Amino acid sequence: MLLRRGASSFLHRSPISFRSMYSTAVFILPVDPKGQAGSQVVPNVDPLKLWSTTPAGSKAPKTGSTRIFYNTPAGEQSTNVTAVVSLGEGFDKKKGDARKEIVRKAVGSGVKQVKELGDGEKKSPSMHRPILMLLVSVAAYLADYKFTLKTSPPSSFKPNSEEAVSENVSYEPLQGSKEWDTGVIYAKAQNFARTLMELPANMLTPTAFTERIKAEFANVADTKIIVRDEAWAAEQGMNTFLSVTKGTSEPAKFLEMFVSSLA
Repeated sequence: MLLRRGASSFLHRSPISFRSMYSTAVFILPVDPKGQAGSQVVPNVDPLKLWSTTPAGSKAPKTGSTRIFYNTPAGEQSTNVTAVVSLGEGFDKKKGDARKEIVRKAVGSGVKQVKELGDGEKKSPSMHRPILMLLVSVAAYLADYKFTLKTSPPSSFKPNSEEAVSENVSYEPLQGSKEWDTGVIYAKAQNFARTLMELPANMLTPTAFTERIKAEFANVADTKIIVRDEAWAAEQGMNTFLSVTKGTSEPAKFLEMFVSSLA
């Protein structure tokens, strides 16, 4: 992605478009290699024509196959990069959820490819496609996630870290979109679950786990978190549960979550 970490970007409602605040932009354009040329959502960029200039193999390109074009679109005071991502063979025949899943996978693959352009400063990608913005937001945030416990710089994924987990990319839609906001929630919820899964048991102790959950849901309306101790578990006859922590100094904790409204 090659630009500044945490850079804000702007999203056009229709067609989908992210533009960075800085002088360099990265565009990710899903394309059906056998489709018809459509409107140019990025000025002076025809993704189908760009794709046709690349070498063609004996087999049709798979979903997510990416071709990167530098200085595209050309700009006098900016350096732009365009990544054209294949939607795969037979995309035009797909319907419903199958079609949406292909788009999600293609955008995610594109995000991963542009991340490989450099390990330094990062900038948000620009994505253009008249599809549900929910798919794009989910794909971008999931693909950008990277768990690490490296000590230099100190990892913010550690349970006792005082710093929030940094995001390589942040997005801000120019026009409000419920679908976009819902997609961000979906992706961040999945990324949170991935973090809990990746953390080793010696870091994510029962106490650290319950405190993390309480902190994450502190400002979520209609949600109640109750943390039960070992005395409560003993009263409930949960002997098997209590046996798990017999060999450690860490006390067992049982977490209950109540959601009073799903509206």
